[in-house]
Amino acid sequence: QTFHIAADEPAQLAIARWLSGGTRWNMFDHSTWRPGMATLMVPLFWITDDTATIMRGGLLIAAALGGVGAVVLARLAARITPMTPLACVLSAGVVALAPSSLSATAFVWAEGLVTVTFLGSLALVIAFYDHGRHSAGIAAIVLSVVGFTAHGRLLPMVAVVAVLVIGRSVVERRWKQALTFCLVAGGWAVLGAGYATWIFRNVWDEPGSSNTVGTVMKRLPNVTDNVQSAIGQTWYQLVATAGLFGIGGAALARAAVRRRPRPTGTLDVDVEIDLAEALSPLPPFVAPVVSPRHARLVLACTVPLVGVSMVFMSGRTRSDHRIYGRYNDAVLWPLLIVAIAWLVELRRAHRP
Repeated sequence: QTFHIAADEPAQLAIARWLSGGTRWNMFDHSTWRPGMATLMVPLFWITDDTATIMRGGLLIAAALGGVGAVVLARLAARITPMTPLACVLSAGVVALAPSSLSATAFVWAEGLVTVTFLGSLALVIAFYDHGRHSAGIAAIVLSVVGFTAHGRLLPMVAVVAVLVIGRSVVERRWKQALTFCLVAGGWAVLGAGYATWIFRNVWDEPGSSNTVGTVMKRLPNVTDNVQSAIGQTWYQLVATAGLFGIGGAALARAAVRRRPRPTGTLDVDVEIDLAEALSPLPPFVAPVVSPRHARLVLACTVPLVGVSMVFMSGRTRSDHRIYGRYNDAVLWPLLIVAIAWLVELRRAHRP
């Protein structure tokens, strides 16, 4: 049988084969791919040397990661939106079964693991802020580093998660907790970077630089290219999600700038910033579906990754790179859930 292999797939197969103790497939001077997904595939090479079985096994792992992502998304929706548990499960299923989500897990590459680690890190950060659990903060940091081991574009997530959990500890004067988080973040970052470097040195002769932080930084001054990339990727998301991307983004932005309820006399009055209402494209008669804290955390974890995608794909020559959406498809699931929750509230508001 013949399998279509995307550019990312040979690297994942080569890494997994080498880690399993098999023959080294030389990646020469090609771009580097990080070893997260390949690490999960190592047992396949222990079990069989049949190419078809290995490819099917890799696709099953990718599909399973998509299913895990749907479960995490449903739990996240139950925490941050007012939807019923059944509605959360159904909405998560709709997002996970969307064409952009299915295509992301239809290849032997990192996207399924990117989605799971991103959603898990976000959910753990929110749990840490809601309940202050020490273990949630540590798990969020560790999972964000695992995500960076899956794909280099998740490096900002490591920094954001670390800043959020350490910053909260410092604000609350929990100095031992803050120090613990610093040590965990530093230790796991070193381990993750060392593991990837070890892979690159053994599977590549001269690792290419196109997928490195330095290459992304060199593209930052190219304002025109970056703006074109931002417009193209925004257009793609609006079309691919039938507008849900825009609704979810607007709902989160509106909620993020709202003030918390404050007492006036004996009543709690929910005071909103007039500018937020004036700029929001959403009808004001629909109640916000996300709390200000949750909205800020979702945006803090999502926006940097969207920005990295826009910069990384700028100045490319292929026509599809003008509207490249894969990198953002994997991290916009929370926005789509918020959009669905907002539409549910809109329908509720119109009921007689």
